[in-house]
Amino acid sequence: MSETTSIVEESQKSKTIGGIFKRFTLKRGIVALVIIAVGIIGAWFFFFKDTEKNNVVQAKQETWQIKRDDVRVAIEADGKVVADDMVALSYPITGVTIENVFIKQGDNVKKGDALASMNTATYQFDLRSAQTSYESALNNLQLKQIAPEQEQIDSALTAIEQAQISLDQQKISYEQTKMSAEQNVNNAVRSVETAKTNLLLNKDAETSQIVDNAYTTLFNTLQSMQITLNNLLNKSDDVLGVDDSAVAQQYKGYIGALDSTAIFTAEISYKQAKIAKLEFDALMDSLTSSSDRTNLDSAIDKADAVLEAMRINYLDLQRVLDYSITSSSFTQSALDGLKSTVSSNLSSITSNKSNLFNSRQSITNAKNSLSNLELNYEKVVEDLDVAKVKAEQDLANAEASLKNREISLKQAQLSYDTLMEPPRDIDLVSARISVENAKIGLDRVLYNIDQATLRSPIDGEVVELNGKAGDLVAKDNSQAFVNILNKDTLFIEVNIEEADINKISVGQKAYITFDALEDVELQGEVSFVSVISTQSQNGITSYLVRVLLDQEGTEGIREGMTAFVEFSVAESNDVLVAPVTAVKNVSGKPSVQLESGEWVPVVTGFTDGKMVEIINGVKVGDTIIYTL
Repeated sequence: MSETTSIVEESQKSKTIGGIFKRFTLKRGIVALVIIAVGIIGAWFFFFKDTEKNNVVQAKQETWQIKRDDVRVAIEADGKVVADDMVALSYPITGVTIENVFIKQGDNVKKGDALASMNTATYQFDLRSAQTSYESALNNLQLKQIAPEQEQIDSALTAIEQAQISLDQQKISYEQTKMSAEQNVNNAVRSVETAKTNLLLNKDAETSQIVDNAYTTLFNTLQSMQITLNNLLNKSDDVLGVDDSAVAQQYKGYIGALDSTAIFTAEISYKQAKIAKLEFDALMDSLTSSSDRTNLDSAIDKADAVLEAMRINYLDLQRVLDYSITSSSFTQSALDGLKSTVSSNLSSITSNKSNLFNSRQSITNAKNSLSNLELNYEKVVEDLDVAKVKAEQDLANAEASLKNREISLKQAQLSYDTLMEPPRDIDLVSARISVENAKIGLDRVLYNIDQATLRSPIDGEVVELNGKAGDLVAKDNSQAFVNILNKDTLFIEVNIEEADINKISVGQKAYITFDALEDVELQGEVSFVSVISTQSQNGITSYLVRVLLDQEGTEGIREGMTAFVEFSVAESNDVLVAPVTAVKNVSGKPSVQLESGEWVPVVTGFTDGKMVEIINGVKVGDTIIYTL
């Protein structure tokens, strides 16, 4: 059999077991058919048509260095890496702080290894509280099971005595509260009666006793002011000598000597003050304290006018004295005495003006007080209502306190009776339940403290870590704190179309590469071929196939990675290989052309349609040339 024939037979063999270039997916089917057709035509052209070296058309020359490689016919498919044993761990409680993290991403851990621990300071408080509650419940149970001691009996009797004393004191307090409430109400009633009487006596300004009293006080003030004004006018005339020159004669020629107009001005203001006083006196002579209030109001205005006129006169008189001279008969001491008298009288005028203003204001206040009396009456009536409500509340509170003291006495007596009685079964059952509940609470705290240390439930690698020391475990955190993967359980899941599924069997060898890992090819073995089909949205029927990975070289593989799987149908490994198109039929023998141009016969073996095994004729490193 010729070498050409052997290559064709191998190609036919390739087709028989799955096709030379066929990729066993629906997408690659059409392309594979085209490639096979081209391959058959090419094989016929090169192996069945005797071509002489000088007749070869050089379209495009390529070079190839002979090397060792694998030649394989396979079914190809894409799949995903799946982890059969991966755990996602998180703290079961939130609001706690991670205190220690004992691992880092990429670490290998054993089952039971500590991964992280949280701060248990708050649990220590809970632990002490739970221990105290448990001990208290246990002690209470024990106390119920033993007879009371004399100290307990004495304490119970003392409690009864104290409750009785407290009740007696509260009875006294109740009576006092009752008396005080009645007194407050009576006082409020009297205030209402007084306010009502005042209101009746002072219905309006014309009949008001308060207003009458204010006008009486005013009239008395005006009468007193008449005397003062008469004295002030006489004192001024003693210096000026307008009406009576007997006293003033001794000052003549000295007072006002430095300014003659000052005396003239003072005499004029004296006469004006005298006229105003005479008018005021005439009005006052016609009035009494019960006179018409309009006339009394006019008297106020007249009095104010007299005081103002007197004030002006005394200011003029003060100026006269400032422009006076002294002599042996009118000494400086005499002049200073006159000045002092004038100054004192000016102060008296000011004081009288103030008194007059106060009297006028008192009348105004008296008139205004009529409305205040009405407001006061309304207020005391309201105060009476408040006093009645408060009295009722105080009595109600006192009665409630009295009842509480009575209840306290009954409770103290009941406690004593219970203490002296032997324990009942129902009481012991309740105490035992309390002990059990306290024990459960203590166990829960101890469990929480144990859970504060996160431990690995499997052997594996830390593939993801989402936390560090100091982090707070948040309630809304959806991420696991740590993911641990057992890489011994990694496998590939692939969907194989129905046209190729019968070429796949359990135990079949597979070769796997990954998009995410360059220059990494792993071997695997088919571990499962499903007999149940699935159908895609496009109507393509496929079957699930699982491939177990060999453990060597799986370090960089991650769950969920995309994998490209070649299921080996036939193969020849670690053999010399060359492109199929580089092997030509020369003189009826398969041959390759060396770089020197020499054609060398070769013995070919297995082919996948692209590459062909070279059994003999060349060696590793030889360079051959060929045309496409």
